Amino acid sequence: MTSTEIAEIVQQLDEKGLSEETLSELRASRQPIRVTRCTADDLEDHDPYLERDGYLVYLLSSDGHCLALTSDLDSAVGLVFAER
Repeated sequence: MTSTEIAEIVQQLDEKGLSEETLSELRASRQPIRVTRCTADDLEDHDPYLERDGYLVYLLSSDGHCLALTSDLDSAVGLVFAER
């Protein structure tokens, strides 16, 4: 995953809104990147990769079995969008 890919995804969310429909479009068009959402309260103890109006962006990594939050862009396989 690259910072350019993240910027493109964030731009799409900014234009279309953080909805299940938009996330479904991203899942279909950006495979194998994983995307999910939650509320900002769920991740209040973690630092976001990026802050936007209405949501925060976190990076996900995977060891092959489990997903975890990461700050390492090189190991990121997905994004979590936390609604404020």
